[in-house]
Amino acid sequence: MRHILVLLTLSLRLATGTDIYVDASAGGGGDGTRKSPFRNLKDGVDLANSSSGNVTIWISAGDYLVAQPIKITRSIALKGTTVLADDASGLPTRGTQDGTATRIIATGTWTVADAVLTVGRDGDVLNQVEISGLWFDVDPNLTTVHPRGLLEVMRVKSLLVGDSIFHGKSDVVGLGTYAASGRVTHSHFSSLLSGAAIACGYPGAKADITFDGNRSTGSQNGLLLVGTSDGIPEDGYELVATVRGNDLSRNVVSSPAGAANGLRLRSEEHTSELQSRLHLVCRLLLEKK
Repeated sequence: MRHILVLLTLSLRLATGTDIYVDASAGGGGDGTRKSPFRNLKDGVDLANSSSGNVTIWISAGDYLVAQPIKITRSIALKGTTVLADDASGLPTRGTQDGTATRIIATGTWTVADAVLTVGRDGDVLNQVEISGLWFDVDPNLTTVHPRGLLEVMRVKSLLVGDSIFHGKSDVVGLGTYAASGRVTHSHFSSLLSGAAIACGYPGAKADITFDGNRSTGSQNGLLLVGTSDGIPEDGYELVATVRGNDLSRNVVSSPAGAANGLRLRSEEHTSELQSRLHLVCRLLLEKK
């Protein structure tokens, strides 16, 4: 009977996967367990990248200063504790419930080619990625070189980005997706070059994104639909984007913009085939409530 119980316990551990814990208030020398969490996010990501099976990184409330790019190269769930406050319409504001904010803050020295957090692996497609409950930001004292973006996701199926805040500077993109499919929901974007930029995919990694229930205001572009796959070496040619139930007001370009590479949207209520100057076709499905 004892051997059976041991085997059952092992099976349950394999089924539930690996949990890694990060807490900004922890002491040094942690091993990523609940009792002894890592103090910085990079240590948690390094362990996750070397692990097998399903992996979830649980990030406690606090400020995480990131001075160098962090790269996730596997399927993962990255979960903070940030709880966004909604307005009367049910859309998120930049306010949060007290004590819940998990803030990832870019600081230090950066190069233009780097994002704060990148999810993807060259030549491979990741099958499941969840990013939720996080607040991405840029240190206001960064006045020279800024990160290119806050979060970039490349070649991912079943992407979920939700319940998060993206705030930065006027030359930084909040969320960039390349050849990714999934959903971006209930998130707040502000003070950015583009709140979110969604780029094309290719047959091996299609781009099919639903962007709903978000507020993206106070930036150059609230939402940018990109007619190329410039962020990856593969030639992307098609993008399906379902955009509904968002607040995209008070941006320099307030509606979903296709300005990159000459795209011009003809309608927000039907499927259009749009040709860019580089002869890459995007199919855009935009629904308006």
